[in-house]
Amino acid sequence: MVRPPLTVGQTVAVAKGAKNVGMAHLTDLRNKFRNAGLWTGRHRLYQANATSDNPNPERELADDSPVQFKVISELIDLKPVFSRMMDTILTLDIGNSDARADVVLFGDEDALLTNVPAVTLIAYEKILVHLRTLMTDAPTLSRTDNSWERDSDDPSLYTTATRDVPRTGKQLVNHVVAPETDKHQMQVQVVPTEVRIGTYFSRELSSGIRPTDQRACLQRIELALHAVKQAREQANMQTVTDQHQADKVFDYIFGPIIARPE
Repeated sequence: MVRPPLTVGQTVAVAKGAKNVGMAHLTDLRNKFRNAGLWTGRHRLYQANATSDNPNPERELADDSPVQFKVISELIDLKPVFSRMMDTILTLDIGNSDARADVVLFGDEDALLTNVPAVTLIAYEKILVHLRTLMTDAPTLSRTDNSWERDSDDPSLYTTATRDVPRTGKQLVNHVVAPETDKHQMQVQVVPTEVRIGTYFSRELSSGIRPTDQRACLQRIELALHAVKQAREQANMQTVTDQHQADKVFDYIFGPIIARPE
């Protein structure tokens, strides 16, 4: 039965599993290589010296430690694991480079971006998430004042309407304590009094953006993010062609060692 071709998304899981198996096999093999007791052994016979009493002494097995681990056999067993790991990674990377899709905003007919590789879409998605976080914290104009307008001298700034703010200060003012009579002079007391001495003409400045502009910007980021996710899913649905090239690498490295005479 012919196995149906895998999609890019399915190949991601396959490649991850094959890599885990392959690396575990290599680690296990390395540990065996480090254990000399596994790939060395001994076969020893004992024979007594010839004497008149025993003219034909027999040999006796004195020590037999078989080799538990055969390097060539292990390398032969490594080949299919090695090749599958390498081939699935190659299949995935070629599939990713071939998997492309257009980024189309919801409700639009024309693509915002065309023929974007799947790996690029993954990077774009992460960037847009960071951009959304950035704009969530963007400075905005104070909501307590509705008079913000573009500054005529600097279009990058907003300004409020000019407000008159009185400035006060203390002055000594004469207060009549007792009016003048035919018997007494006028009695006056000097009292420090808060009086208006000037006027501040002030306006607020801000380089923030309008809250409505912030909300609109965040909405556009969400639409772009959704479109990129949709495009990535579409790209991942494209099928891949299985690659089979790793045997060449393995044979080049180990062929002279594991070659068997015909």
